[in-house]
Amino acid sequence: MYFISFLNGKPITSSSEVADQFGKSHNDILRSIEQLTCSKEFRTSNFLSSPSMWPSGKPDSNVLITREGLVLLVMSLDSPAPASFRRNVIAKFDGMVSFQK
Repeated sequence: MYFISFLNGKPITSSSEVADQFGKSHNDILRSIEQLTCSKEFRTSNFLSSPSMWPSGKPDSNVLITREGLVLLVMSLDSPAPASFRRNVIAKFDGMVSFQK
């Protein structure tokens, strides 16, 4: 199932999780994020560099993604994933928001 956690009280997922769930390479997802047509404000609010580091000290290349960012990203992907899967991912985000309240 889709991995969603909280960052500063907001549910998020990661670019690597999106890649896994949609059968894409992580580099393809990172490129898709870079190519999204959106405002700078939307991008900085919904696509965040991961604060994690690998044990080697190298920065983690994951991008943390909010629900709004995920919706925009998923709608831009050329993927055979069925619409029901996309709806389930969004519903999981919504469930995490209601769980937190």
